Amino acid sequence: METGLVNIIEVMSSAGVPMDSEILTKRTVISMAMKVRAGKAFTKVDMEQKKLDQMNLMMSSYLADVGYTQMKIPMERDLKAEEFEYIKNHPIISYLMIANLPDLDDNIKTLVLNHHRPHKGEGMNNNYPQPKVLIHKLNVYKEKYKDDPKKTVLVADIQKQIRNILTNNLPMEDIGVISIAGEFASLTTRQAWREAFDPLVAMKLILNNSFFAYNEKTLRDFYDHIGLSLCNNQPFIREGDFVIVVTQDSNQKVFFEVCIIREMYKTQIRPMLERIGTIKPNFSNMGKLRISGFDIASLKLDRRKAVYNLEKNQDPRRIVYVLDSNMDARLYEELTKQTGEIPKESA
Repeated sequence: METGLVNIIEVMSSAGVPMDSEILTKRTVISMAMKVRAGKAFTKVDMEQKKLDQMNLMMSSYLADVGYTQMKIPMERDLKAEEFEYIKNHPIISYLMIANLPDLDDNIKTLVLNHHRPHKGEGMNNNYPQPKVLIHKLNVYKEKYKDDPKKTVLVADIQKQIRNILTNNLPMEDIGVISIAGEFASLTTRQAWREAFDPLVAMKLILNNSFFAYNEKTLRDFYDHIGLSLCNNQPFIREGDFVIVVTQDSNQKVFFEVCIIREMYKTQIRPMLERIGTIKPNFSNMGKLRISGFDIASLKLDRRKAVYNLEKNQDPRRIVYVLDSNMDARLYEELTKQTGEIPKESA
């Protein structure tokens, strides 16, 4: 299956098909691969439910961006704030285009509506639309169509969706699958404003932008189940790489630690780490929250060199950033000087 997955991605990249078709197909193939490899079925009933879940995920992935067909999407590299806010409407538009179909499974409609809302939990995140905005817009459409006999299915489903959002009764695992698969598909596809990224670079970019986007399970399912398959069995991080991990103390205060990978395991993003010190990140919000770099002046070295085995222990730390010798040159050079480690060649 690894070879087949790589071949499909490579074929789509060179087939000359429209950009949106390439992204759609890649996203669906990757989503299905993640779902199949993560799934476990022990009985016949389990197997039937798994098949239904897989079919719903496939349909959701195909339909998630259908709303773009009704929108005028800007093609510039740097979007204005209002342009990005306009694009954020596409999950609702996609949902409204399918919500009145009586034979379409309710879970498909839920996934389409929420496919850009993978971050579960409190705190700032890049989910969109945000709950209050989404509920408000759904209520507007419910009022608009409540007396239309041709929209009874739509109105009933809107009520279900509002209830699901208010009670947080959402299929978070599948939402995460579609979202992260779509991000990889987009990064590795040529756009009007940029060339396609190499898969190894895309892997780094996704992880480096994951702090406000994905939970640990979504990341592990992506990197551990299909990460190597998408990169011709080449790891995107290696022993000797510098990484940033995030952790919390007993008072829920968040810390960012600089570490070096000492040993890699099957789980790519749960290696053995050696702590170098702490550092403060810089954040930006140009349409999306992201870690835009790190404050070198805040670097505090720890000579104790504590070791964390993320694979074997229930360690709450998670890698949120992989330093690259080109993209993070200043910090990379400083760490190399301070630790005496030989820089690794970036992907």
